[in-house]
Amino acid sequence: MDEILQSGALSKVVTGGLNTRFWKDVWCGDVAFQDRFPRLFLLSSNANGMVREFWDNDGWNLQWWFPIRGGAQQAMLQ
Repeated sequence: MDEILQSGALSKVVTGGLNTRFWKDVWCGDVAFQDRFPRLFLLSSNANGMVREFWDNDGWNLQWWFPIRGGAQQAMLQ
């Protein structure tokens, strides 16, 4: 997922990120992140969040119900 987010392969103009849902809208690539990464979507503590809510000055800030420490979920993030 990290590679996809950093690639800049936007399929939709996001502008300020206030009108595009991070997980549910198709905005990066050709499929919504909830469908591309269903396990991560289930772990997200902000399933309806807008793109802007996941971005801060340091980069992407994905929000989880609990810390992801390793395993399959960690592998999907990279």
